Amino acid sequence: MCFARRVCAGRVLLFHHDPLHSDDALDRLQACAGEMWKLSGGESAQVEFAAERREIALGEPVGSSAR
Repeated sequence: MCFARRVCAGRVLLFHHDPLHSDDALDRLQACAGEMWKLSGGESAQVEFAAERREIALGEPVGSSAR
């Protein structure tokens, strides 16, 4: 995430997490990543986790991608 802050990314999509993690564990990881991002000056909603078969159109506002 340090690189994302350096390049002023408007959105961060995290991927390659352990597939054995439960949904609750992933929710906690995403919340933690969102807090880290917020502490560095961003909005926590700018941090998302990738999901299998999820499509994201480049240029869409945060939170509006198809799931």
